[in-house]
Amino acid sequence: MIIYPALPAPDAYNNLLYRTTFFPALENIANHLGFKYTSLKLGDWKKPQEVIDQVTPFDEETIFITTFDSRWKIKHYESIKKKIPNLKVVFLGSDTHYTGRTEEGKILGLEQLEWPIDLYLDSIKSVTEEAQDYVESAHYYWTASRSVIDIINELKLSKEKQYDAICLCSTDNNGFYRREMFQALDEQSLWVLRNLREKDLFKIFDIYARSWVALGTTTPCFDTKARSMKGFRDWIAPFCNTPLIYDDYPDILDIGPIIPTYKYGEWETAGKLIRELQEDKDRYNSLIEQQKEWCLDNTLERQLLKIFKDKLLT
Repeated sequence: MIIYPALPAPDAYNNLLYRTTFFPALENIANHLGFKYTSLKLGDWKKPQEVIDQVTPFDEETIFITTFDSRWKIKHYESIKKKIPNLKVVFLGSDTHYTGRTEEGKILGLEQLEWPIDLYLDSIKSVTEEAQDYVESAHYYWTASRSVIDIINELKLSKEKQYDAICLCSTDNNGFYRREMFQALDEQSLWVLRNLREKDLFKIFDIYARSWVALGTTTPCFDTKARSMKGFRDWIAPFCNTPLIYDDYPDILDIGPIIPTYKYGEWETAGKLIRELQEDKDRYNSLIEQQKEWCLDNTLERQLLKIFKDKLLT
């Protein structure tokens, strides 16, 4: 058996995201199961034929993992199938719920799916539930790979807090909600970092360590009301000795009180929560330890290994 992720890396920033989450996690899973592992860092993943040209042929049974995109047509599947006849396909939902939205309220692009995939994975529970209408699916939290956690644990990070919060997301997407949120926090005289296109992983760790809290948000990635959650840039926080807070999205509430929450859309409650944690050092330190424990129990490796055993390897 071969585990073969072919994931988009159109620029150094996204390359960093996949290189520090799915690639090491899937390699660790392959090693654990005694499988072979190889990976493909795609160039322009929006050009399917160029992707197919890069795919390595294998005769062995292969779990081919890539990101859902409506540009993947049945002819592309058939071309890859010729290269890898013993093929199992796993699609990762990225921004799937922004594709194919209808007035009837459907939030999936999977109605456009042409590939006979074996498993669809998404980091949003409601999308996973709707995906069951089309394909076998499972939910995961986009946490960190154990390999990245081990790297952080070896570092001597700063214990000085310089910034009130860090939110490693962009407002360069014409979206209303993120701009509104950051404006409200600015008006509360909070120093909240955002729009950081930092590509150096160790600088990212240092910035997190110097921030009082990591501000998790499900504000949309685009100009829409549909909320979204990814995760990795949140879950490195406790290992940098910075607690994670989040808005009251159902998936976050399911984790429990180890993640303090603020009211979505009522951004002043986020500012209030940040101030409360700065003043309550006992709660602050306790949350960090509880969040570390949860993340170690829910690394990408642990989650995906369980899903693969349940859905693919039976």
